[in-house]
Amino acid sequence: MELPFSALCWEVAHTLRSGM
Repeated sequence: MELPFSALCWEVAHTLRSGM
């Protein structure tokens, strides 16, 4: 399952937002 870079960035941003 390979996700596009945009999807990865989105996931990272969401995780960071959740963490904050």
